[in-house]
Amino acid sequence: MRRIPLWIQLATVAVVTIICRLLGNKLFSPQKKLKLKSFVFDSFLGFLISVIILALITLKTFRFGTSKPIFTICAVGCTILGMAILLLVKKCFYKIFENSNDIKKKTIRFIGGCFVVVLALEVLVFNFQAYQLTSGEFTKMNVDLSKLNVSGFTVEGNNYTVNNDGYYFSPHTFSSTSNAPDATYMRNKSTAPTNVTYPTLPNGKKVPNQGGDPGPYIEIPNINSPVGSIRIITSTSKSSPADLNLTIDYTDVTQSEYRRTLTNVATDNMQILKNTPYTQFKRCDYCGNVGKIRICFILNPNQYVQIKSIVLNDPIPFSFSFGRVAFLFLIPLFLFLFIKAPFMKRSLDKCRWKHSLVIAITTFLFASFLVGIVIFYTGAYLQGDKNLMHIDVGDETTQEMVNSIIHHQVSISPRPSKTLLDLNNPYDYTERVQTGIKFKWDHLLYNGKYYSYYGIAPIVLVYVPYTLITGTYIPVAAACALFGFIAAIFLGLSYMQIIRKFLPKTPFNFAYGGLLILLFSAGFFACVCRPLMYEAAELSTIMFATIGIYFMMKSNIVGNGKIKLGFLTAATAFFGLAVLARATFVLYVLCVIPWLVYGFFKAKKSTDDLTLNSKNKSKKKITVQYLIAALLPLIFFGLIQASYNFIRFGSPFDFGIEYSLTINDFLHFTPSITKVFIAIWNFLLATPAFSMTFPFFQGNAESFGLNGYYFSESFVMWGALWRIPVLFMLLKLNTARRQLPDRKTRIKGFWLLVLPCILIPLSCILITWQSGYAARYNIDFAWQMTLGALAVTFFLYNNCKKPEIKKLAVKLFVACVVVGVIFNLLFLAMYIPGITNTIYKIQGNSIPYYQIARRFMFWL
Repeated sequence: MRRIPLWIQLATVAVVTIICRLLGNKLFSPQKKLKLKSFVFDSFLGFLISVIILALITLKTFRFGTSKPIFTICAVGCTILGMAILLLVKKCFYKIFENSNDIKKKTIRFIGGCFVVVLALEVLVFNFQAYQLTSGEFTKMNVDLSKLNVSGFTVEGNNYTVNNDGYYFSPHTFSSTSNAPDATYMRNKSTAPTNVTYPTLPNGKKVPNQGGDPGPYIEIPNINSPVGSIRIITSTSKSSPADLNLTIDYTDVTQSEYRRTLTNVATDNMQILKNTPYTQFKRCDYCGNVGKIRICFILNPNQYVQIKSIVLNDPIPFSFSFGRVAFLFLIPLFLFLFIKAPFMKRSLDKCRWKHSLVIAITTFLFASFLVGIVIFYTGAYLQGDKNLMHIDVGDETTQEMVNSIIHHQVSISPRPSKTLLDLNNPYDYTERVQTGIKFKWDHLLYNGKYYSYYGIAPIVLVYVPYTLITGTYIPVAAACALFGFIAAIFLGLSYMQIIRKFLPKTPFNFAYGGLLILLFSAGFFACVCRPLMYEAAELSTIMFATIGIYFMMKSNIVGNGKIKLGFLTAATAFFGLAVLARATFVLYVLCVIPWLVYGFFKAKKSTDDLTLNSKNKSKKKITVQYLIAALLPLIFFGLIQASYNFIRFGSPFDFGIEYSLTINDFLHFTPSITKVFIAIWNFLLATPAFSMTFPFFQGNAESFGLNGYYFSESFVMWGALWRIPVLFMLLKLNTARRQLPDRKTRIKGFWLLVLPCILIPLSCILITWQSGYAARYNIDFAWQMTLGALAVTFFLYNNCKKPEIKKLAVKLFVACVVVGVIFNLLFLAMYIPGITNTIYKIQGNSIPYYQIARRFMFWL
């Protein structure tokens, strides 16, 4: 078939663009005349969008000028899609600015300026490596693999050479012919032949690396030419980890020997990712002619690697990242619209259904994002349908507690061994380890039986029914995804109910920005990236708690509106379930009591029947109805918890945490003021340490000279004040208090805001001195404190009378939104899938992670 010229294909796209624009005017604005200026602008912009979409979809499959009919179909389809996107965005754009032509013109200029700046950054800065070899002094060289110097493996024959690291290499021969394997396969000693012997010291230990020993390597000798880049083409076995890590040493006119020989530090590191060609290139900043280059391999157990070719001075390709451009372009655009758009400036009491739709879509997308994180970090998408929704063996909560409840018992089978019970102190971690006794980790040992301190609410309501229906156990990751999704939805609903009820004059941009801060900083990320039974307990608690808050707001016990007893009953019931899910939440039940008290006085003044909406009932009966609705669920679930405690430990107030067989002996663990300081620092004040490695911030732990033991489960020690800067507004609480009209209102504000949003969250932080630091504990206090800080912020803004102050406040709040979203995403990014702080060791998960990281670390 004859090739179709490029200009004909582009002309086809242009014609379809014009037709789509004419049809779009009929569909979207039938009453308006089509202006020539608008038509030309829209057609040109639509043409660019269509070409970009076409390139993204077909670039890896077709070339422009191909004669395949499928390409023409793709071109027309992409053109229609591009114009549809343009017209929909334009219509939304006009709705946002509500016919404000001045703002529209400013926005168009701002968008144009941002696009030019971002495009210049992408072309000139983020791709600067592509211009490295344009000077003409670099000559492309294909390395002859047969002339390499090798160490740590054999070049030919069936002999094995073992280096001090214990790696051995299968006996394949290097070859420079294109049809040969061109391979050297490498694997870890764990599967080495039995006839391989390893160097040992007289005491029987393996010989460690000496001095600057680089381990297994290949060396390119006699280069004698400038080197601006190295390209290493490899292939890694499917069963091995997703990436290949190398270190590179060199000699040039400034140094005659490898520096590692003296310093034991490699010159540079290199990471080659599967299916990511641009990671095969490494830019070199050597001086003058290079003498030789040594490439050292860092292998993981059972990792096989095939070296296909090595090329010096291969030009680094230009890599245009649409994702990076979109990210850098959308942030300033969002901020500009956030501040300037009339749609965003409406107060909540004047908002329409479109504003509610924006809130609903944002909350749903975030909740879905949490589910996606669980899938991504557990590697579920790599496993197909295997073990995604059922497992035959669960953990302490999904199997052992489920079986106990099904068999009508509170203890966990089997009973502890006699050897464990005969120890001097079975709660002593070191004694258990030294004796080598088998025991159930993190279970409660009391009166010769195993118990669990985890709450029974999610077990009874979710895990047991799932097992009875399916005959299998629910994966705890699936439970975390479910709890997190529901919790995020109801956290957003509760937040909007609170703001609409108590701060209705708040501008929509503030309310929307506060929603983003609240969702991203609530502590979800620390739970869904490592979904174990610990995190499931946290997520189930916030799920029950947020549902309870939502129903409490709907019950109208505080504020305007008639009290609705059905919602009040549901609210207190879910608060009771939250306590049954996690005992720590009993502290927050104390915060519910003042709300119920204010509701009681409101009900007492009412002349209406709270359930039948008639005026025939006495105030006494109304009061009794209120007390039953408010207190009966709490009493009911409180009795369940007290009975559960009494049956296990002989006391209704003993939750059993001190009987844990974990890393600490809680029975003899004494309070320490230093550990309290450490807890406050780690959870609130710890400043992040900046680095040039993605995600660019690292945890910053502090021990305050502690000469004792403090448990730390996670390296992610990053204070909430730096991830949620709006928390600093809690310092303005006294200013807000003074603006309240009278003493009675101030007291009411204390009980309704200060207690649940400041005092109890701080108490939750302080009591962690015993259990130590775990990032998931952020969910015990972060969202509560954020709610309080947002309430103070909105109250002060709504009561401010100075325009210049309000203008500054908008910009500062926008900065808080940006920091709150980005810094919490970076907090999540500190967890590398399959590698750090996770039991899901499927390292293939790290491929997308490192691909994203490399887009930001463009200098590598």
